[in-house]
This record gives sequence, structure tokens and C-alpha cells, in this order.
Amino acid sequence: MGIRENQEWLLDLVCEKFSDVSGIRTGIEEDMVVYAKNGTNLWMKICDELKIRANFVPHLMTIEDFVHEWSSIIAKHNEARAIFVERLQKFITDKTGHVYQPDELLCSELLPKPIDEAKATKLEKDQYLREEMAFALAVGKLKNTIRNRYGYFKYNASFYEAKTISQLADVLFGKAYGKF
Repeated sequence: MGIRENQEWLLDLVCEKFSDVSGIRTGIEEDMVVYAKNGTNLWMKICDELKIRANFVPHLMTIEDFVHEWSSIIAKHNEARAIFVERLQKFITDKTGHVYQPDELLCSELLPKPIDEAKATKLEKDQYLREEMAFALAVGKLKNTIRNRYGYFKYNASFYEAKTISQLADVLFGKAYGKF
């Protein structure tokens, strides 16, 4: 079947993980045979790297087989993630009454207008800080609502830093990978 251009990064990943598992450092090609003793370890390493849980497929014989199998798994993952983003977007719309695009800043309507620090009066600076605090509290409250909805109670710096629907989906569901 051959490796398509959009699968090159996946081929590189599989070769790198195969090298870790087998100890072979050079000469790893797509037609190299993966023996059963290395197959399960290779599968687990790829799962760990991509942060995708997938059941092991025992009939894979070559590096190319692994690439094609993982291509289909990633395609399914991306489809499921798109549905998750859509549902998360609908949930946020129901809670806030505002439709946010996946890459739009949450609660962007509360974002304070930038001021010139040198020319601003103390009153303007105080108002800016109040608006900034209101924005931060609104985003925090919304993220706590999302946290309760999806039962996500891990301490994760990425969750706290997420300010868009896409970033939240990366934390809650997993990253989106290339098109397959």
C-alpha cells in the first residue's frame, strides 16, 4: 500500500518507538518485520506517546502495518474529538448564551480594553484591573462548570491555562492529529 505523505510523521514515530523497543538503531524501513515479542511493547509505546488508548491488534507484521493501523485509529480519534468539541461548544453556549468558536477566547466580551500605562490615571488603572479580574473570574467559573460536567478533577496546569474550547478539548479529550 505504501506510506502517504500525511503519514510520514507517523512513520517516523513508529520507527523511533520500534528503535526503543528492539534496540535497532539504524536501517529501520517500513517493510521491516516486527516480531511478536516487540509488537505489544511497540503498541504500548505508541499509545503512551499519542495519549490514545487503543486495543492491541495482534496480526500486524511490519512497520507499515503499524502505520496504517494507527492511521485508522487516529482518524477515528479525530472524528470523536470533533464530536466532543461540538458538544462542549453547545454546553458552553447553553451556560453562557454566547456562541464561541473553537479557537475564540472564552468570555472574550469581558476582556478589558488595553490601556497606556504611561498616560493612564490611577482611576483608569484600577478600572482596568477590575475588568481583568472580572474576566479571570468568569473564565474560572465557566471552567469549573465544565470540570463538574465532565468529572475532570485532576490537577493539570494545561487545564488552568486553557482559554479556548480547543485547548479545553486537548486537555479533556486529547489532541487532534493530522488529517488521515
